[in-house]
Amino acid sequence: MENGIRSFSDYDLFLNKLYASGRQIIWKDPFDIAFLWEKCPFDLARVQEDFQKKFPGQNFYLYLKAAVAVEDYPELKEMPKICKTLKDIENAFD
Repeated sequence: MENGIRSFSDYDLFLNKLYASGRQIIWKDPFDIAFLWEKCPFDLARVQEDFQKKFPGQNFYLYLKAAVAVEDYPELKEMPKICKTLKDIENAFD
């Protein structure tokens, strides 16, 4: 357990992928985010709160916007379902 968040769960992986996507531009991170969101949509308020706990001082929305910016990931253009899910995630947090 890390900061009250169970480690090595799909949820923990989701938070880590959000963080990673804000630090590097590798298409697999938003792909994994979309896959995990489809597998089990997480509580929006909890995601934001737990992201702030796990990564103190980091701007959740900055990382979220980086994760869902499909135009930054040319490889994802061939995956319309993933792109739609990322857009759905973005809209859910707006």
